Amino acid sequence: MRPPPNYQVALMSEVKGGVQMMFFVFGDRQGQYITLEADAKLAQALSAARTKAKYRYCDGPRANAAGTGKEQDPSVVFYNPRFKAIYSKIAGPLKREAWLTTFEGPASLNEKVVVDGIEFNVATICKPHDCYDHNSLFMFAEKQGLVYAKVNNNDKFTLVGAPPPAAAAELDRQWKASFRR
Repeated sequence: MRPPPNYQVALMSEVKGGVQMMFFVFGDRQGQYITLEADAKLAQALSAARTKAKYRYCDGPRANAAGTGKEQDPSVVFYNPRFKAIYSKIAGPLKREAWLTTFEGPASLNEKVVVDGIEFNVATICKPHDCYDHNSLFMFAEKQGLVYAKVNNNDKFTLVGAPPPAAAAELDRQWKASFRR
């Protein structure tokens, strides 16, 4: 039997009453993550939201998908002066969220994407120690001066930058791939 794609290791735990939980460690282009499996009774107590989640390493990815050991640097987006200038104009009430203004949470740089003929750098960031409920995906086209984002603040979603339909669809696709697989 072959292990699933990106599988690294499985960890087994036993909780009170002899109930078992399995933690499966995987790695992808955004770093390591753990999925959880538990017996039916424990899984029901934990809720589907917790057992279906992917728990990621809080400091972001350690190495790129090729395994070269070189970190993928999200500062290409988040500390780019042009990005910061554009984002500060369009962020609106999100400016009150420290993790969305300092960009100091776990972050990663995804691949570039082309939408309507425009090449975007795609980067993700989340609130430190609360990635599942507070996360965001940004698309930045430096030459065109475009910044679009999908922000999740505790299941309250905001689109930033008035993305056209194709960009909004790509934000949604990329966000789901990054945070809710």
